[in-house]
Amino acid sequence: MRLTSAYSVAVYHAEYCTFYESSTAPALARLDPFFSQDIRPDSHQLALIQSTIVTRRKNKPTRLIVLVPDAWLSTSQCQIDHLVPVSLLPLAALSYAVETTFLPPETLSFSFQQHSLPNQFAELAIFACSNEWRKQLCEPFKRPSHQCLLIPFSQWNSMPERSRSWSQCQKKALATYQPDKPQRRVNRLLWWSLLMASVLINGSASAYFLTLQQQSAQTLIERQQILNQQTTWSSSRVDHPFIETLLAMVQSLPRSVRIVSMTHVDANATLLMTLPQQVLTDLLNQWQSQTPTWQWRIESTVVSASNRTEVVDVSIHVFEP
Repeated sequence: MRLTSAYSVAVYHAEYCTFYESSTAPALARLDPFFSQDIRPDSHQLALIQSTIVTRRKNKPTRLIVLVPDAWLSTSQCQIDHLVPVSLLPLAALSYAVETTFLPPETLSFSFQQHSLPNQFAELAIFACSNEWRKQLCEPFKRPSHQCLLIPFSQWNSMPERSRSWSQCQKKALATYQPDKPQRRVNRLLWWSLLMASVLINGSASAYFLTLQQQSAQTLIERQQILNQQTTWSSSRVDHPFIETLLAMVQSLPRSVRIVSMTHVDANATLLMTLPQQVLTDLLNQWQSQTPTWQWRIESTVVSASNRTEVVDVSIHVFEP
C-alpha cells in the first residue's frame, strides 16, 4: 500500500526541516538515522530549525508524520534470553525507557521494536523522549483536531515503502504508555462484531418477514377468488337437479383445489381445476360413488412435481345420460 493523501511528512535535519506534501511524500528517500548532528538541539536551535519550514498549502494537513534523527532521542538496545509476549512488550519497553532517561513513566513517550535472534533470544530497540520534547517537535504542525505522529528515522526505514499506511505508522510512533489500550482494542472489535451480527440478523429477519407477508397476501387473494366464484355460483338461480348437485360438490372442495372455471348446459358441465394428483383421485372416487349414473371424462396435465406431490391442471367433463 503506497502513501496516499492520508498524511504529509515533515523531516528534521541538523539545520532545517523539510516539508513533503502528500503528493510528493511517496518519493521520500531512505533516511540515515545518524544523518543529523550527534546531539539534539536545544530550544533555541530547534526554533531556528523550525523557522525554515515552508509550506505552500494554506491549510495545514489534518494528518502529519514528523521524522526526527535517532540522535535527537534516547535510544537503547538490549538482548533478552527469550521473546517477550506481544501483550507485555509495551510494559517491558517502558521499563527500559525509564532506566535510560531517568524520567517518570507518566512524562515519557516511547516506541519499540523487537527482533528475534537465534536460540530463542530477542533484541529490543527502544526510542524515548519526554512528553515536553515531543510536544516541541510537533508544535509547528499541531492544530486542534489535527493528528501528528513523531517517528525516529530508523523506525521509518524499517517499514517497506508500500506498507507505510497511517495505521502502520501509528504503531511506530512515540506515545505515552496506555495500559488499557489492548482492552480498548478488544472492546472495539467486540462492538463491531456485535454491530455486524445485529445488522445481519435484522436484515435476514426483515427479508423473511417480507417474503412471508407477500406469500400470505397472495394466498388471501387466491382464497378470495375461490370464495367469490362459489358465492356467484350459489347466488345463481339453478333449477336443474344435475347442476344443483354439481354445485354442492364444488362448494365442498378442499382448500388445496383452485377452480379456474365452470361451464354448463343443461345436464352437461365442464370443470377446469388445478389440484394435487392424489386429491383428484380421491375426489373422483368420492364423486363417482355419490353419482353412479353420471358419466365422467378426465383430461389432466402435470404442472409441477416437488416433495413427491404432483400438481395437475385437469379438465373434467361430466354429463347425465
